[in-house]
Amino acid sequence: MSKRLLILLLVLAAAASPSRAQELRGFVAEARGEQPLQGASVVLLRDGGVRLGTTTDGDGFFRFARVEPGAWRLRVTFIGFEPWEETVQLAAGLAVTRSVFLVEAAEGLDEVVVESEAASGVAAVVAGLETIRPKDVVELGTLCMPVRFETARLSPVRKVLSPAPR
Repeated sequence: MSKRLLILLLVLAAAASPSRAQELRGFVAEARGEQPLQGASVVLLRDGGVRLGTTTDGDGFFRFARVEPGAWRLRVTFIGFEPWEETVQLAAGLAVTRSVFLVEAAEGLDEVVVESEAASGVAAVVAGLETIRPKDVVELGTLCMPVRFETARLSPVRKVLSPAPR
């Protein structure tokens, strides 16, 4: 009986002790208006090639759980903004929080090219190629017309945009 009691005490002591793995969480927003940036890329880098990555949620929050203690480089990137990087020290038993405010890049994108391919049987078939320029976005307006809270109808894009000259 005393052997079982000793094992039970050891298990409870191990469960109550702080874990060696840490948590890093934070918030990413634009520096000028402090609007949250959804989908920003957040990466933890460590010497030796160890990488952990995630993206921010709809409110600009990110979280890494069960991260080994030590020094890590935290890198945050988002299209149209300057990359941000900082070294963070994760200590045993402590959660670290960071707020990151990204500055808009001096140069914007000239155009976005969306390309997709789909394999059909043995041969690969090109499914579509479309170029969207800033003026097209202004002319395009809203593509989504809400019908009900749960559903929406989409307007066909091909009727609004003409294909780019090749």
